[in-house]
Amino acid sequence: MDDLKDIHRRPWIDPQKTNVRSFVEEWKQKTELASDLEMTSKKLKKEASNKLNMSQDEVDKLEEHLKIDNLTDVMDKDWSSYVVGNYFQCPQNLSLKCVEAQLEHSSRCETDSRYRIALERSLRYRNDKFMINMTSKRKSRYNEECLDIMETMLVVQIFCPHHSSHYEGEGKKHRATLLPDQELLCYGSQSLTALRDMIICKMDVNIPGDCGDDPNNFDRPIGSEIYSSSFFFIDNCFYNDMRKITNMDYSEVIRSWASRTDRGIGILRHAKMEECCFDDLNFRLGQPYLYVHQGDCEHMVIFTDVRLFSPQGDCPLKATYPLLLKTRHRVSTSCFMCKLKTAKWMVFGNDRLPDEPFLFCQDCMMQFNYTKEGEKIGQFSAYSFLDESALL
Repeated sequence: MDDLKDIHRRPWIDPQKTNVRSFVEEWKQKTELASDLEMTSKKLKKEASNKLNMSQDEVDKLEEHLKIDNLTDVMDKDWSSYVVGNYFQCPQNLSLKCVEAQLEHSSRCETDSRYRIALERSLRYRNDKFMINMTSKRKSRYNEECLDIMETMLVVQIFCPHHSSHYEGEGKKHRATLLPDQELLCYGSQSLTALRDMIICKMDVNIPGDCGDDPNNFDRPIGSEIYSSSFFFIDNCFYNDMRKITNMDYSEVIRSWASRTDRGIGILRHAKMEECCFDDLNFRLGQPYLYVHQGDCEHMVIFTDVRLFSPQGDCPLKATYPLLLKTRHRVSTSCFMCKLKTAKWMVFGNDRLPDEPFLFCQDCMMQFNYTKEGEKIGQFSAYSFLDESALL
């Protein structure tokens, strides 16, 4: 499969595979390297002494003088809030060029809309919404299970599902939306099913099927309750979710197709998702892998980082993970008729409408397509439309 993907011509993909369990074992064996990276207060003072060309006594005096508690002047006390607080405004009474430039920039952002829009478009992470998680600051209660100090942490990106446009005919376009939809932090001994349960997709929570005959019936089962089967495809292995008796092995037909010698693919392995954890995986950083659910809803999955657990920045509680780090900004889809409310219905086959599909909010849907008694006007199919802005 690696030859078919031609990964060697893609510099953003790590050419060497990473085994999570071997990654930790190699780290444990390199005890000298681990000792060198351990930065204690004594080592920090020694480094400061070498860099500043000062004696140890002078470094100790400097540390004592720079403590915030020693600030006594009125101006110095005002500065303490900027040092230890969470403030982003700049002081007004400084003549520093960098502060003047920052004040001018902040003022233009508030008054000049064109400047602000141009700035937002130039930002690299303008489509990302970083989640502020307070779980890392809370203390452990009721003897909650904590992570091991040598636990491995992985950053996983889940991309938007691949889809095609609704236009038909000569101008039909197929496109893949290559946008990271979620970025999650997992630990190595965590099961793959934990990641699968954290992936948020509107296909799982939307109501499938034609609801046009009874649009006020909201007791229908959602997609994940009807079609709960899914799989990850990582390193030529299908990890199928078989936790329910009714779940299907989606990979069976693919493995049968790939087993033919003229395909040039070879034998593909398969395993149960609930019996595998991240420590069991072999993968390349930056290489696209696959997550499939709801039959044909395909998400690209990329591992972007592997590192050791950091007690200073990571939450030690296992129940916190998978931890959502960031998601993309979602813009709500308005009703095609009133242009005010969020769309909730998608209508096909209605001769009274100019476009297909046509999106309605709840009020416009009932007023345009149904009588006061709740009977349909004409023939059409109506499907529940869950807007992405309602997911997170």
